[in-house]
Formats: sequence, C-alpha cells, structure tokens
Amino acid sequence: MINENGVLVRTGALAVSASLTKPADATAYTAGDIIANSLTANLVVPLTFTLPRKSGRITGCRCVVTPASANVVVTALDFDLLLFRPVASIPFADAGYPADNTALPVSAAAMRELVATFRFAAGAWRNPAGGVTAGITGYQAVPLGSSRVSAAVDVDGLALSLLGVVQALGAWTPLAVVNVLDFALDIEFD
Repeated sequence: MINENGVLVRTGALAVSASLTKPADATAYTAGDIIANSLTANLVVPLTFTLPRKSGRITGCRCVVTPASANVVVTALDFDLLLFRPVASIPFADAGYPADNTALPVSAAAMRELVATFRFAAGAWRNPAGGVTAGITGYQAVPLGSSRVSAAVDVDGLALSLLGVVQALGAWTPLAVVNVLDFALDIEFD
C-alpha cells in the first residue's frame, strides 16, 4: 500500500492467538455466565491477545475446542468472545473477574471499551471428519458480529494487547473434563 507521502508501506494479515483452559466441571452454564480458567474468582485471568503493532483491523476469529478426554460436548455450546481495550480496570480489575460458571456483569464503562464481539453458535461446530456432531475436537470460524466487516484496533498509548472474555449465551453442560478453547483473531495490519 502507498501512504499519503508516496511511501510503500508493508501490509499483511496475521493470526493473533490466545488459549483458555476451562476447569473440569460438569455444572451447567446459563446465559450470561463467564466461561473462565478457574472456579476461584481471584484466580481468573482474561485471554490476552498480544498484538505485533498498535493498530489494524480485526476481520474474524477462529476457535478450536478440545476436551482432555472423550468428545467435546457441542450440544448447546453457544458463546460470545468479547474483546476489550485494556484500559485501567477494564473489563475488570486484576483479581476482580467472576469465577467460572457465574454471572458476567459487564459494566457500562467496559462496554465503551468493547472492540469486537464474536459469536460461536451451537449448530456450527465442525468435528475433524467435517461433520457437525461431537468429535475429539470442535472447530468454528466466524466473521465479526453485528454485520460489521472489520473492527478497528487502536491501542496507542496502551499495552499492545486486547483482553478477551468468553460469555455463555445459553445452557451448556460440559463433561467433567478440562476443555481447552484456542482462539485465533484474524487481523489485517497496515
């Protein structure tokens, strides 16, 4: 791409990834619950997507869900990945996140720093054989929600990262095994 000064600027697309390890707990999630890395509130940490540059455009997200054993429960596995700019105490203060499988109360201040939302729908998970039933892992790729083509990322003056929180959209009853959720954001950088 040629910038306004006639200088060739290198552009490209990258996948920026982060993982969440959900504890072994078979308690059903309800709509609005956080899917997190700990059953103890002060130990919950958000997903951190480290960016190689301070600005770009998020165009999509991929998720792979893998249980420690058995098949992943894809029935009713319906959630949002919420991405926030990491300003002070957004989306929560350190050690202030709710515990896994409890209500996720997102404040108005946090909503103002919400960069993007990605919805992973229950009926769209694919297994390694290409089917939409349970398998040893589940995969789904989604575009940015709300009919947006891309979401601008500008973390100027902030750490080069975005914070992610996973929120259940309905009742999901996982097996009592550890589940790993691997996310990869598709980002175009100027």
